[in-house]
Amino acid sequence: MLIDYSDKTLTICDNGSYVEWAIMLSKYFGKVNYFNPWYSAFPDSEMFMPGLGLTNVNKVSRLFDVVNSTDLFFFPDIYFGDVQLHLESIGKKVFGSRDGDSIELFRDEAKKLYKEVGIPTASYKKLIGMKALKSYLKEHEDVYIKSNETRGDMETWHSDSYILSEEYLNELDYTLGAARETVEFIVEESVNDAEEFGYDGFTIDGQFPKKAGWGIEIKDCGYLGFFGEVFPKELLEVNAKLSEYFKRNRYRNMWSNEVRKQKKLYFMQDPTCRVASPPGGLYMNNCTNWPDIMWYGSEGTLIEPIYQGKVGAEVIIHSQFAEKHSQLVIFPEKFHDHIKFRNLAKVNDNYYVIPQHVGVAEIGSVTGWGSTIGEAFSEVMKYAKEVKGFGIKVMTDSLSKATESLNKLRDYGVRI
Repeated sequence: MLIDYSDKTLTICDNGSYVEWAIMLSKYFGKVNYFNPWYSAFPDSEMFMPGLGLTNVNKVSRLFDVVNSTDLFFFPDIYFGDVQLHLESIGKKVFGSRDGDSIELFRDEAKKLYKEVGIPTASYKKLIGMKALKSYLKEHEDVYIKSNETRGDMETWHSDSYILSEEYLNELDYTLGAARETVEFIVEESVNDAEEFGYDGFTIDGQFPKKAGWGIEIKDCGYLGFFGEVFPKELLEVNAKLSEYFKRNRYRNMWSNEVRKQKKLYFMQDPTCRVASPPGGLYMNNCTNWPDIMWYGSEGTLIEPIYQGKVGAEVIIHSQFAEKHSQLVIFPEKFHDHIKFRNLAKVNDNYYVIPQHVGVAEIGSVTGWGSTIGEAFSEVMKYAKEVKGFGIKVMTDSLSKATESLNKLRDYGVRI
């Protein structure tokens, strides 16, 4: 570490998904506060629980109670741009995306930006309301439907044809209620015969470190990544063309881009202006100098990351039971650097994953790293066997799929 953080206080402001960062960073900082915006008109106990009871993590109920005593704020998730700008305005160190997260929240605005800076992207149509969406899908097949800003309304989904999507559309119409005619949809044309890969690292005001990660995600299942100074040129081109945007927004946070590569062309997909999931669980501990990166990065100074492994893998832990119930999870504490959970709390020495109000089955991940793909996969398999819980499934099958995707990228001319 470049300085001693044992007398420093870090406060993490999060929505629950990245509570493990508080545990990891408590190894370095003298005090780590954790806050998630749990309140509503009628909050319940589970809304407050993420971060509760964790060793060396101080769960706080009101963010501004700890503002004066905090030396550094970390915002691993989106939606907090206004809070970050205010904290910065009163002289606080902030490691976060600020208003730079708007290109993840507003997909149509992101596509306009890509066009301005010369980044290829798939054709799209912005629609407002369910009537407009249904009408459009009757005339257009093989498209992807995404939402703007309100991520809890639905996951991105694919419509082969209207007749196959009609029942889901009716369910979505009912679920949205009064919002059915105000919600914004982005409908994208499919980019077929393509493989997806992306950059995974951070940026400080549009500066990128020499060393970072890039990899292949198997959606909601797993990830295979490489850490070092060699990257596919397509990913570097996207970063370079967005550099001015990041500088303008004083973006100082994790950053991941998603690119779909065909034989001769590539297209920018969705950006991630936060800790990506995956590979956030992987690079959380594979990188060993996050305190320096965050401390100096909050001031606009880029610090190069230090990685333990050149290759890393991450597989997602699933549980349908956890969509609606608190999930008891059991694993050896000595393996906690490799086993990560979202919305984690500890009660009477037992770990629980607290359910999210939208019912998410992806509750955590298992990670491993080494000098080769084989070493990374071996580490993941070793730790995956140690995760216990009712209905839990660790998606280790995704590792072979990631290898297949890697081979296709080689065939498409991507530099590996």
